[in-house]
Order: sequence, then structure tokens, then C-alpha cells
Amino acid sequence: MSTTTKHYTRTLFLNSDPNTGAYNINAGKNQFSITLQPSLKIPQTAYNIQAYLRSASIWYTFLNVSSANNKIYFTDDVVDPQKYTITLLNGLYSLSDLNNAVQVALQNMITTSGYTFPNDVIQLGGDSASGRSITNITASGYQVNWLAGTPYFLLGVDLNTRYPSAGALSQGNEYYYSQSQANFGQTTNLVITTNLTNSYNYNGNPSNIIGNIPINVAPGSLISYSPYQYMKLDASNLQGMSISQIDSTLLTEDLAPIDTNGEAYSYELIFEYDVDQIV
Repeated sequence: MSTTTKHYTRTLFLNSDPNTGAYNINAGKNQFSITLQPSLKIPQTAYNIQAYLRSASIWYTFLNVSSANNKIYFTDDVVDPQKYTITLLNGLYSLSDLNNAVQVALQNMITTSGYTFPNDVIQLGGDSASGRSITNITASGYQVNWLAGTPYFLLGVDLNTRYPSAGALSQGNEYYYSQSQANFGQTTNLVITTNLTNSYNYNGNPSNIIGNIPINVAPGSLISYSPYQYMKLDASNLQGMSISQIDSTLLTEDLAPIDTNGEAYSYELIFEYDVDQIV
């Protein structure tokens, strides 16, 4: 008798769409679970157990403005910093998109509610040299308030900043630079995590990330990830186990949750291992 090594590969395709059997889907649609039928069974005698992300399809439509930050407050009364409220539609905004939405909202407020402020009283722009956003108050007698519930973080503005300062109103055409760089391009990569392995090293610590996906398309486009070289992860923790459920989460590279704006995502996960057999 002799011993030979047999190599096994198991390919799994996971899709967050509930119509394909996904469940445990959260409100942001970035988390889901699937049941494996049959279960993924890794023999106790297996070795060289590895897992890797072979491909992924993700729509780049996740929100940077949602119900959590879709308000802009301004006033002509220092006693009431929220006298006027602009409510933005949920979406994936650039700085120019955000400014355009503000201009449309201001005009609609004047037309439908009879307000008398200038239709361009707030202009949002940017300084390319510093990366900071600029809040321009074009008329005297107004104040813009970046409070909780506003897109202050996107603009690089500190929370609770008032332009001009509390108790003051603008004296004319005034420009205010954000304290930090704007964050419209803060997400450059996505990661997928699972409940399967924690051998991915993230900033020196073990992590359950299964793959790192660069964002290399324009907003509104499909990210089709298929790497030239696979990042194979040690999955020896699965030796002798039978896995019937896989939990998946889509996050930013900072491990922050993503609202996919209702879009499903999918990915292909590969498991490989070797078993010695007597022949």
C-alpha cells in the first residue's frame, strides 16, 4: 500500500438577495446569512486548509447622505439656529452634487413656502490645494449651523460649528473653510467579513476579513472584482468542522458599516484542502 495526497476544492457563491435564499438581512443590506446545503465539511485529517475570495460584484451606490445626516440648518435669527431646514434626498454625493442639491432645495423653499432669503444664500465649494470644503454665505444677516444630523463629517467640518460664530450673523459675502479635509472620497476600499476564519491581519491584529476590494469605478457603476492573484488565507481553524451557515458583512476599509441603498451584492468564496489517502 502507498499514500497519495488528494486535493479538494469547494466553490461557494453567496448572494445577499433574499430571492436567492439570503436571510438575516439588516436594514442597510450589507449583512446577510446563507444556509449551505449540503454543509461544508472539512475532514479532521485535512491539512493545507485555505480560503480565498475569487470574485465579487458590488454596486457602488451606497449612501454617504442618509436620514442620519441629510439636514442642513441655517437661520437669520441667532436665537433659533434651526429656523430653516434643508432636507436632502438620500444618495451618494460629490461636493458639487451636494451644492447643486442645496441650490435646488433653497429655490423650492422660496417657491413653495414663500421664504424671502436669497435663492443662493448658501454655496458649498472646495479648495483643491488644501482639500477643505468652503461654506459661502452670500448675503448679510444669516448663519449656517453644522449640527448633529447634518453632513458635517463629509465636509470636514467639526460638529456644532456655526458660520459665523454663535450669536453672530454674516455681514455679507463670507467664506468659511472647514477645519479638516472633506471626506467625500474617504472610502477607497471595501472588505467582506465572514464567520469562518480570522487569519487576515488587519493593522497587526487578527480579523475575520475574507477579502479586500478596491473601488475602481465611478459612483453608480458595478464593481466587478476579480484579482490577478488570490490572497489565500489560512483556514486551519475549520479542520474537522461541519459548516451549515455563513454570515457575511460588507464594510468600508475602516470597518464601518455600509448602506447599500437597497442593492444586493455577491461574491465567490473558494475553500481548498489536502487529504492523504491510502491506495
